Amino acid sequence: MEEAGPEGQWIFVWLIPFIRFIAVGIIILFSIPSIIGGIGLLNHKSGHSPCCLSLGCFKLFSFPIGTAIGIYTIWVYAENHKQLHTSIMSTLSGKVIWITGASSGIGEALTYELVKKGAKLILSARRKEELERVKGNCPAEAQPFIRVLPLDLSEPSTLKLSAEAAIQLFGHIDILINNGGISQRSLAKDTTLDVDRRIMEVDYFGSLALTKHILPHFLKERLVISLRLPV
Repeated sequence: MEEAGPEGQWIFVWLIPFIRFIAVGIIILFSIPSIIGGIGLLNHKSGHSPCCLSLGCFKLFSFPIGTAIGIYTIWVYAENHKQLHTSIMSTLSGKVIWITGASSGIGEALTYELVKKGAKLILSARRKEELERVKGNCPAEAQPFIRVLPLDLSEPSTLKLSAEAAIQLFGHIDILINNGGISQRSLAKDTTLDVDRRIMEVDYFGSLALTKHILPHFLKERLVISLRLPV
C-alpha cells in the first residue's frame, strides 16, 4: 500500500523507545532506596571490607547512572517522535484530501493545517457559503488547489454522485476524512428516538455510504485511507 510507509514504522519509532522509557523508569524507581543504602554501607563503622565497599559504590552510583540513561532515553524518544511527525507531514504535500464537515470546527482547522503542508483539498459540507469562507481564509497561493463540493450526508441517494464529482476535481483522491456529522446535547432520557435515528443516519450511515462509494477508487489506486473523526 502506498501509504503504509510511515505508519508501518510506528513500532520502531514509538513503541520500542517507549518500552525503553518504561524499563529505565522502573530501574530509577528501584534505585532511589539504593542510593540511601549505598551511602549507609560506605559510612558503616563496623568494617570496610572490599565486598562491602564494592556493594556500597554500586548502590551509590546506580541511581545517577540510571537517571542519566533515563534522560537520554527520553531525549531519543522525543527526537524519534519529532522525526516521525515530520515524515508524515512531508508525505501530505501534493496529496488530494477530501474533508467532509469542512465548514467549521475540526474540519475548518484541518483545512488550514493541511494547506500549510501543501495538500490539495476538497472541502465538503451542506453550507456552500461557509465552505467558500473557509477557502477564502486560506493563503491566496493555495486557493487554486482548493475545491468546494457541497454535500448532505443525510441524503444517501446523492452521495454516489458526490463521490464521482470529487474524483473528477483533481483526477483522484488520496485521503478521505469523514469529519462531517451532527450531535445532540441533551440527556438520553430527554432525547427522542427520531433524534437518535437522525444522528445515526448522518454520523454513521452517511460516512459509511460515502466511504463505500469512494472505496472502489481507493482499491483501484491501491489506496485504503478513510479516516473517521469524532464529532
